[in-house]
Amino acid sequence: MGVRLKKTIIFASYYLCLIVSLSGGAEKESISTRLEKLNLAQRGSDKDVKSLIQIVNNNNQTLAQVLLDPSWQNRFKLKSQEFKATVYYSNPFDLLPLKLQTLLKGRERPFETRNDIWEWLKKHDPSPSWKKAMKIALRQTTPRNLWRSSQGKSPFAKGGKPLKPLIIDHGNRNYELRDGGHIATDPSIIPTHSNVWLIFNIKGKDRIVYVSAADTGGNVKGKHVDLPIKAGSDWEKLPGTKIPKSLQITNLTVLTPTLPVSESILRNLKQILSTGKKMIFGIWNAVQKE
Repeated sequence: MGVRLKKTIIFASYYLCLIVSLSGGAEKESISTRLEKLNLAQRGSDKDVKSLIQIVNNNNQTLAQVLLDPSWQNRFKLKSQEFKATVYYSNPFDLLPLKLQTLLKGRERPFETRNDIWEWLKKHDPSPSWKKAMKIALRQTTPRNLWRSSQGKSPFAKGGKPLKPLIIDHGNRNYELRDGGHIATDPSIIPTHSNVWLIFNIKGKDRIVYVSAADTGGNVKGKHVDLPIKAGSDWEKLPGTKIPKSLQITNLTVLTPTLPVSESILRNLKQILSTGKKMIFGIWNAVQKE
């Protein structure tokens, strides 16, 4: 290969790298694609979808910020409520001390109860820090899930599905929010297996994500959601693990679909009410005549 050709290739490679660097890497996801992934595109009219895309693109607002507006919620048949928020470790096994992890990997059968774990742990002369680490881990997951994780299997949500963390830390506080991730809810408020949208602020930016209410929790009562996070490999091991300040989410907005009432249902309700009134008046008149 000639010197001139080498210089040309080197220059072209440099130029290409410069373009990628200045553009910030891969092309950003379009708003229309994002609406499809969020299952929102089909909830609004074509006109409303186009208007929403135009506002996000031209007004320097995020999709989440626009959808906090009640008028836009109405257009997309949504209603909002404010909820308390907490986060929990989706797989606390990863945060246990390494030697304790090794011992758990050697366990051949699952733990059924917390007492099973403590009896097993006693046989290995645990240090105070191991006991504390295990205590914290069992606040975040079940004994069986802890064993499953030690065998390289995914822990289960209480709804029976493999638990999908909503937030993944790829290290150095590089967070990924995943649509389809799971949350823990009070089933009397957000039924298990239902889907909702969450809007919350993370690292100074309002984000919207589509999630599944697949889990529950003893301390998750009323308007409260618990968000599972997959810890980064650079996190300190238990019992010293601390949730990063950037993930200490205290409240968020939950968007739920409004239930459309068809005209036929309304007509039937009116007819039932009308019939009920006639029956009541008929009984009343009969009593008066007596």
